[in-house]
Amino acid sequence: MPTKRETPDSPPPPPTTTSSLPPLTLKHLKTLSSDMIKAPTSICVLPNGKLSFSCPSKPIFLTSDCKSTKQPNKLPKLSLPSSLCCDTSSFYITDSETHKITRLSLRTMKGTLQTGSLGSGPCQFQFPRGICLIKNWLFVSDCNNHRIQRLSKTLLEFQISFGRIGSAEGELRYPNGICGHECSGEDDIEKHVYELIVCDTQNHRLQFFKVDDGSFIRSVGEYGVGRGQFEEPKGVKSKHGFIFVAEKTRVQVLNRDYECHQIIEVSGCSGLDGIDLGHGSTQKCYVCEGGNGRIHVFEVDNIQVKTQNSQPMKKVKEEVKVEEVRARAVIEAVERTLHMGDILSYLYDLLGMAGFMRIASVCKLWNGVTSTKLRQLSQLKWVSKISGFEYPTYISTSNLNSELIISSTSLIKYNLESKTTQVIAETGNSAFNVKQPRGIAVTEDGIMYVCDSRNHRLQRWDFKLNRDEEGYVKNTRIATDPKGPLESPEGLVLYDDKLYLTDKSKCQISIYDLSLSPLETFSKKGNQDGELCDPSGLDVVLVNGQPRIYVADSSNHRIVQFTLSGNWIKNLGKQGRQPGNFQLPNDVKGVRDFLVVSEQKRVQVLGFGGVPMQVLGVEGGGCLWGIFWGGGKIYVGDGVERCVHLLECWKEVGGTMK
Repeated sequence: MPTKRETPDSPPPPPTTTSSLPPLTLKHLKTLSSDMIKAPTSICVLPNGKLSFSCPSKPIFLTSDCKSTKQPNKLPKLSLPSSLCCDTSSFYITDSETHKITRLSLRTMKGTLQTGSLGSGPCQFQFPRGICLIKNWLFVSDCNNHRIQRLSKTLLEFQISFGRIGSAEGELRYPNGICGHECSGEDDIEKHVYELIVCDTQNHRLQFFKVDDGSFIRSVGEYGVGRGQFEEPKGVKSKHGFIFVAEKTRVQVLNRDYECHQIIEVSGCSGLDGIDLGHGSTQKCYVCEGGNGRIHVFEVDNIQVKTQNSQPMKKVKEEVKVEEVRARAVIEAVERTLHMGDILSYLYDLLGMAGFMRIASVCKLWNGVTSTKLRQLSQLKWVSKISGFEYPTYISTSNLNSELIISSTSLIKYNLESKTTQVIAETGNSAFNVKQPRGIAVTEDGIMYVCDSRNHRLQRWDFKLNRDEEGYVKNTRIATDPKGPLESPEGLVLYDDKLYLTDKSKCQISIYDLSLSPLETFSKKGNQDGELCDPSGLDVVLVNGQPRIYVADSSNHRIVQFTLSGNWIKNLGKQGRQPGNFQLPNDVKGVRDFLVVSEQKRVQVLGFGGVPMQVLGVEGGGCLWGIFWGGGKIYVGDGVERCVHLLECWKEVGGTMK
């Protein structure tokens, strides 16, 4: 769980260094206005010192003094350039709209090669964002596929990919900027050792990977605004051991021990993007601010200018006995585990029922509570899965309970008896289309409500009417407000003739009546009590006769409980893998007298107060999303495995399924 937000004070003096040079400092020099550059997202400093920025439709080139633009005579047609990089002969561009990578000649700026298309296979991308060169490899952050791809820099041939959606080590959530980081070296530049730094943007951290095989090395940072914490890092650059990170409203510099060296707040900032550093003795740092169409220029003082023959940098290590440190850490970890109240659930999750019973039977302390614990650990059971869907996320059912309605790339209906599918709405922008549909709710008389996320609207479908009749489809967008009051509606629940939905981008909960008239909203972005960050699914549950809203507060790794009027009650859990804690929870549903929560690869059962009861690893689970409870069965959408998992509940009396 993110730590308590801090307001950074003026940074203390940078740590002392063994170099004869004064410590590195970063100083804001000036801001270039939007008159010169429109919506820049990435910057690349060319070998000759000139600057290039990715802007809508084409890159913009500036002279080294940043006073005038200079354009090549001919550039290939581009739609939405998002990131740039270069070496001494080639210039590379990612295009987020066409999902392509383009290689140009740096001398002529004419296209020499292009690769990529929309998809999830090798050399396919979904909104490529960051790009960098390390040795003979070209690395690309494949944002919406939550992975990194490595291509050959000359022929742009696919080599390897690594990463997947999640928040565990090596997992990514909407990666953006990337760069190479020289971690050691020799006199021969060809023998220098590099790592790849990835801005794991929605996990609010940096991750380091080996460049030769993509294996995970380390993770740095967590969500917050303190020193060493990050808030949506999007740009990163490494030079001479220092790491420069462009976050939401500031630039942070890390030292060689990955600790905060300096922070510079950028006033009036709407979100920083790409970052790059100048060459030679100039040593300037350039940062893009796409939302306000600005370029910020910083001066880097006292950074060591390293030549090809410079000696490799070495970390100063404290003289400690490694064996003693490791032993002490293990003892402390075991002590915490033994005192954790839900150790039995944790062992059950790791060992399964057979292994758990063998362990519990030899321990007198555990044996005394095993029978009680087994009843708690037997609420749900994985049964099977229904395959063949494109990207299933949220699920509901028709009023007949014989059909599932599933949010996929389109909106589809699945007949449980005949096992056939029917498309209700294709993907698109018209009134009869959906674009990345999410939460679904269906009334008793068959009226369906859908969160049409990428169309920024809530839809109402009345299937009692004919398609050409007025009122067959309604939505919350109006002609005078093209985007509408919603940005990215996600979870949806119907309770007492009101619709409660989460808006993922606005980090709030909106309430509508059944005619789609807005009633009220509550909450805002943050990690304090009553605040949300990327809220997903939600449900209204009766707790001791009182209706309560439970929200999957995804990027805060917790479940938040509210009253129906929006008053905060409590938080359940924090970030972690132990029972009762969460890693990016996606949905929460009340089932009988307990809560069911879906995460990346598992389902948890909790009491209404947050007491863990069961951790169930879903067989073959890839990325679990929406939960639906109906007819004694629980359905869970799995976007990565492209299936719907079927779970069943144990009936307490007699041990039969219900």
